Amino acid sequence: VRTLVVKDTGNHPDIEEGKKPDLTFYANTPEARKAYELSQDQLEDAKVTPEERRQYLGRAAWPHACVFVEFKAAENKNPFEKRKDEYMPRDTDDARKARGQMYQYATAIMNAQPRTHVFFINIWRTQATLFYADHSQFVCTKPFNFTGKSSALSTFLYHLGQMNREELGYDPSVIPATAEDIAAVNDVRAEMTTYHQDCVADAFFESGWPVYRVTMPAEQAGFKQPQEDGDFLIGRPLYKIYSPTGRATKVYAAYNIKTERMCTVKDCWPEEWEEGEHTKYECIQEAKVRCTATCLYGGFVGEQKTKTCDCMKCTRPVRRHYRIVLKELGRPLDKYSSSGELIIAAYCVLKAHRDAWKKCGLLQRDMSPYNMVFDEVDPRDLAEGERPAIRGLLIDWHLAKSQDELNSGAKRVGRSGTWQFISARLLMNPTAQNEVSDDLESVILIMEWMALRFHEHRYLVPVDCEGWLKEHVLNFFEFRSYDQGRHHVGGIEKWRQWTTGRRTWQPRDTMSVLVKLLDSLLQLAHNHYLALEASAPQPAPPAKSTFEPDFTGTPTKELESDSEDEEPRPQPGPSTVKTTDKGTLSLATHAEILAIFKTAVKSLSKGFVRDKVSDKFQDIGMATEKFSLAENAKQPRQSKQSKQSKKKTTSEQQEKGLLRRSLRLSAQASAAGDQAEGSSKPVKRRSDQMEGLEEKDGAKRQATGITRRGSQLQNSV
Repeated sequence: VRTLVVKDTGNHPDIEEGKKPDLTFYANTPEARKAYELSQDQLEDAKVTPEERRQYLGRAAWPHACVFVEFKAAENKNPFEKRKDEYMPRDTDDARKARGQMYQYATAIMNAQPRTHVFFINIWRTQATLFYADHSQFVCTKPFNFTGKSSALSTFLYHLGQMNREELGYDPSVIPATAEDIAAVNDVRAEMTTYHQDCVADAFFESGWPVYRVTMPAEQAGFKQPQEDGDFLIGRPLYKIYSPTGRATKVYAAYNIKTERMCTVKDCWPEEWEEGEHTKYECIQEAKVRCTATCLYGGFVGEQKTKTCDCMKCTRPVRRHYRIVLKELGRPLDKYSSSGELIIAAYCVLKAHRDAWKKCGLLQRDMSPYNMVFDEVDPRDLAEGERPAIRGLLIDWHLAKSQDELNSGAKRVGRSGTWQFISARLLMNPTAQNEVSDDLESVILIMEWMALRFHEHRYLVPVDCEGWLKEHVLNFFEFRSYDQGRHHVGGIEKWRQWTTGRRTWQPRDTMSVLVKLLDSLLQLAHNHYLALEASAPQPAPPAKSTFEPDFTGTPTKELESDSEDEEPRPQPGPSTVKTTDKGTLSLATHAEILAIFKTAVKSLSKGFVRDKVSDKFQDIGMATEKFSLAENAKQPRQSKQSKQSKKKTTSEQQEKGLLRRSLRLSAQASAAGDQAEGSSKPVKRRSDQMEGLEEKDGAKRQATGITRRGSQLQNSV
C-alpha cells in the first residue's frame, strides 16, 4: 500500500457493528472505495459545516480500514493525566470509556482483517498520542503537542504513507484472492449442501468483505496427508472473539481450491509455549478415533510473534501466530432439525471422547455445543441415491491435555473452557484438576441448554415465563463471582440440581425420547454427586408411551454396537474428589452415560419427532454467540446498543437482582417439587468459546489502562 486516503467517518458507522471512529485511513483501491463511499443522497443529507467537509465524508468500513484517529475535547475525556512528570491512564469513568472506545476500534480492525498489529492515534485538544496494538497488549507514546510547523505527528503520518502492507500490520502469508478464484467458488456452490451454500454466500458474496487466499506449506501437512502446499480462500469469518488481546481466534468457512469442497480454517494467537492443536489431531487420527475432524494442515505462521512485550517490561505473554485447516466444515450443533439428530450427534461425540481418552490419553476439557458439529457431507461424495448419515463430530482440541499434563497441574491461573458448560465441581473448586466426569457432565449440561433453548417446557412455580427463563439461564449457566483467592467461582445452582435431583422446570412432552434421556442423565448426575454430598429421591414408575414419529433419519454406522459397547460396565474409576458411602461415581467412566444414550438412539429407530421450536433465548433478548451471555450482552453491535453500554452499572445491578430472585424461585421449586405433577421423578432439561477466563479478564483490564500495572507510558512507537 503506497497511497492512503483519509475519510471523515464520525457520523457514518460501519454497517455491521455500528462503530464510527472520527477519521479513518483507507488504501486507495476500488474495493475500499466501494465500501467507504457514501451515496449521493447520503452526501446531500449530511449536516456538515463548513461545506468543504462534505467531499471528505465516508463510512467506517473495518474490513478495509488501515488506521483510525479518535478526537476528544472535553477535559473529563482526556485518556491520560500527568502525575509527577509521568503520564498515567486517567482513573475516571469517562477516561476509561475513551480508552475502551479506541480498544474496541482496534479490535474491530483486527477481527475484520488478517492483521499482526494495528496503528491508531488519539488527539485530545492539542495533544496527540500514537498507539501500537498487537495481540499481547497495547503500547503508546507519551502525549505530545502536535501544533507547529514540525511535530512527531507529521513525521509519523509521513512514514505511515511510505509503509508497505506488512509494515502497516497486514499478514504477509495472506494475499487478496483473484477474480478467477472467487468465480471458481461460484461455479460449484449450487452442488453443495444447503448449509455450505449459506456459508459461501455469507463469506464470499453477500457480506462485502474482501476475499483472501491462504497458502499452507507442504511441511505443515497433517497425518497421512499429501505432502504438498494447500491453497484456501477465506472471507468473512464464521466466528471471532471481541477481545483486543488474547488468542484472537477466528474461524473461517474456507474453500479448498484443490478439492473444490468447503473446509474450516482456524486462525489464532496462542501463547508462545503452547503446543499446536494439530499435534492433538495427529494422535487422534493415528489412533483412528471415530467421529472427529480430519486435520489437513497445521502449524505456526512463519516467525510471526507479538512485539509489544519486547519494548516494555510486563507479565503478559508473547503470542505466536498459528493456523490449522480441517477437512470438514461442520454444521453447528444448534442447527439440528429435531431432538433425534441432537441425541445422535451427542452419542457420536461421547464415543469420540471415550476413544480419545482410552486410545490417546487425551481429555478434551472444553465440551460445549460450539465444539460439537454435524458432519456435513458434500453431495458429490455420496453414491447415487445414498442418503447422508447423521454423524456428530467432536472438534477444537487445543485445550486437551494428556494424563501426564493433568497430573502435573495447571500452567496458568484461571478456569479454561466455556463457562456455561463447566461442571459444578470445577466451578466451585477453582484449583481442582479436570477429570473425565467433568467433561461428561458438560455433555449433560449441553442437553439441558438445548432443551431450554429449543423445546417447550413449563415451570414448577408460578412466575412470568419469559422473565424466569432469562433469570434461570443467567443463574444456572452464567453466575460467577470472585472468591477470596481472586478466582472465578460459580456453579451453585448446578450443584443444587445435581445433589437434589430436581429441576425448577419440566419439559412439556414427558413421553418423548429427549425427555426420557434428560431424566436418565439427571439421575446419572444425581448419583454421581451423591458420592460427594446429598441423598437421592426415589423416581416414579415410568409412564406409558404414546409415541408417533414425524419422519426418520439414518444414524452413522459408527454407532453400531462394537466390542467396547458390549463389555460389562466397569466399576467407577479413581477420582481425586472425596466421596461418601451414598451414590456412585457414575460419571467417572464413559460406560453408564454411553449406555443411556445407546438406549435413546435405539428408541429413535421408530422415527423422529419435529419437536424443535424457535429459539427461546433469542425471543427473550439473550445472545447465543460463542462466548458468555453476560459478556455478549455488553458488546455493542449497533448504534443503539452502543448508547445502552453507558448504563453498565445499572445493568449489572439489575442482573444481580435477577440472580437473587432466581435463587429464591429455585428454593421454592425445590420445596414444592413433590407436589408438582410428575416432579417425583427427576426431569431435566449456542463473540474468546471463552478461550479461558483469563482472556476475558485481560480484555476488561485493557479498558482501564495500557497494561494491568499501568505503571508508566512508554515511548514505544
